[in-house]
Amino acid sequence: MSESTGNVRVYRYPHIPKNGEEDNDDSVGWGMEAHTDSSVISILNQDDQVSGLEVFKDHHWLTAKPIPNTLIVNLGDMMQAISDDKYKSVTHRVKINKHKERVSVCYFVFPDDEAVIQSSNYKPFTYNDFRAQVQKDVKTVGCKCRLASSALLLSLRNHHSHFHHERPMIQSNQSTCALFVGTWVRDDSYPLYQSSSCPIIDPEFNCQMYGRPDSDYLKYRWRPLNSPGTQTQLVRGEPLSTFRFLDYGVTISFYRAPYLVEIDVVQGKRILKLEDVDGNGDAWRNVDVLSFNTGHWWSHEGSLQGWDYIELGGKYYPDMDRLAAMERGLKTWANWVDSNIDRSRTKVYFLAISPTHYK
Repeated sequence: MSESTGNVRVYRYPHIPKNGEEDNDDSVGWGMEAHTDSSVISILNQDDQVSGLEVFKDHHWLTAKPIPNTLIVNLGDMMQAISDDKYKSVTHRVKINKHKERVSVCYFVFPDDEAVIQSSNYKPFTYNDFRAQVQKDVKTVGCKCRLASSALLLSLRNHHSHFHHERPMIQSNQSTCALFVGTWVRDDSYPLYQSSSCPIIDPEFNCQMYGRPDSDYLKYRWRPLNSPGTQTQLVRGEPLSTFRFLDYGVTISFYRAPYLVEIDVVQGKRILKLEDVDGNGDAWRNVDVLSFNTGHWWSHEGSLQGWDYIELGGKYYPDMDRLAAMERGLKTWANWVDSNIDRSRTKVYFLAISPTHYK
């Protein structure tokens, strides 16, 4: 950073009276939609008399009430990047007041255009790269995506490429596409399907089946804040289902292998092979992120048990100590990961057993 990378902006929000309306709400609309700043920090001198600035925290919008002779320091996207997400870029917006105009003065501090942003959470990029990515996002999806989205997607797309090969992007004070900030809205075209016909949803999650008397809750969908529709594609299959975000070139796949090791069918009997990953591994190669989990499936009995025999050391057992079987299966899986996954290309996560969640 240097003196040449900072700039001052003056914002004027004229009052817009509501004709013929008497109410206690001073606001009439948005002078600036919800967004994050692309800077490292910004220092704001807001109007001492007229409020309007709101910040988003803990799933709520909070009013930043004016305090005379006080400056507000706001953290931006670049601070989030260089701090490895320790300090978050603040989502904020500005309301227009119907009685008084509001004036604020803000000083933004940016990195040098060619400064390389180094972070353990994102692939290296320059500020020029970041700004260019925002411009591309605005053109393709209509809004600026947050740092986590833009930089992570850049990492997934260019995992093997030098960071100058494709230009990533961000621009200050564009509207933010905040997927986890929004509201539920009624949509009479919902539900799009009946839960009983969906092979992915377990019957235990069918509220209607278990006696919920109303059904209006099925007609609501989540609408993210300032986020336009994104083209997607779902390909369902067994054991592999794939969901694609076509605008971003990102694919998320779900591969159903509850024990991680192989289950084979021999003469109509399901054989749990504790020493073999086999065909499962073909779907796990050459991806950017792998997230595995297994656990409660090993404890099921009766109709929920997923095998008829367990194969270990060339011998077949109708059952064995479940924890011992799980431990042997996990060793097989871990050895396969160590031998077949390039850790410099692929990040591997393992999620432990979840608590019981059936009524």
